[in-house]
Amino acid sequence: MKFLLLLSLLLFILLVMNQPPTTAAGHEIKILNVSTNKNIYHSNEVLSMNIWFDAPEGSTLIIKGIKDSRGNYRMDIRRNLSSSPERIEFKLSRCNRCSGLPPGKYDIDLMLISNSGNDTSKVWIELQQ
Repeated sequence: MKFLLLLSLLLFILLVMNQPPTTAAGHEIKILNVSTNKNIYHSNEVLSMNIWFDAPEGSTLIIKGIKDSRGNYRMDIRRNLSSSPERIEFKLSRCNRCSGLPPGKYDIDLMLISNSGNDTSKVWIELQQ
């Protein structure tokens, strides 16, 4: 009998822990969509990004991307969020190659963090001279 009770309790705990994080309204915390104004960028251009999300007010968005040849993230942004969508604008350097960014594809990682959980997403852009 004790074994069945412990087994039931263990199953209940596993089911509860396996649920996705939710907001106070009962919605899953989620990055819904990420879009950039284009996929190919050149030196000295502005990268515009729109991020749609479902998370409580006061959540934090962290964006890291465009890693240079020295291993440093050129895009390293942290924002406290209020409403969706969030618009991010990031100006590329005057000379990508001179800044350690040879032509190629670069990842941009996004992380949405709140007291109720977190979510991640990734987009890529291509840099040309």
